[in-house]
Amino acid sequence: MVSQLGTLPELAAIQVQLQAVSEQLIALTQAVQQVEQGQYNDRFAGVYSARQLIIEGLASKDPGLRERLLMQAVTIGAQTTSKLMLAIRNDASELADPATKSKEITRIETLLQDSLGYLNMSIQMNLAAYTALGEEQPLLATLSNYRTFIKQSLLEEDPSNHRSTAWRIDNGHRGDSGHVQQLAQTIYTSATKLVEDVVNKEIGGSLYEKVETSPNLHVSGMPQGDAE
Repeated sequence: MVSQLGTLPELAAIQVQLQAVSEQLIALTQAVQQVEQGQYNDRFAGVYSARQLIIEGLASKDPGLRERLLMQAVTIGAQTTSKLMLAIRNDASELADPATKSKEITRIETLLQDSLGYLNMSIQMNLAAYTALGEEQPLLATLSNYRTFIKQSLLEEDPSNHRSTAWRIDNGHRGDSGHVQQLAQTIYTSATKLVEDVVNKEIGGSLYEKVETSPNLHVSGMPQGDAE
């Protein structure tokens, strides 16, 4: 009786319907992934837009145009930074969840590390612009906000188990790279040092010269900037 089920017209019709649904689901998944990647690419592109505006602003001999270009770079940088911070917070929360499927882990962790790299670049652009504009307080506020975000989103420990989100990402799933805690700690330490340098007046007008150097944070599959 069981061997005869495959020949029933009703079963054949159901199989065709299921196949059609399966193909639709595959197409939908691919579409969602394309939209998601497009959203990330849009955020990442903001970093390069700000960088280009800063380069043009620094090259301008017209003081008014120079200031407008730098302020436009700051605006784009701030918008990009907020988008990247939201993406990082969401990705970190998803990665730290033990229920996240293993097949999704590598993809999300790659996006998280890419976002951290681009966030670092975005912050660097704003610091360069504020330095060129001679605006110390916004520069300090940018650094302080960056440091606080990294601490609260990735390094702050849960009082119930004394584990940070970064630790849970690195240890919550078999096969994880274990790099998020180290990366977040490096960013936090560097931001803290920069805040101290600003307060101690050790950062001068030379900061904007670093715009064209490659950032230390790796961003997978994307150019790191043109070092001269």
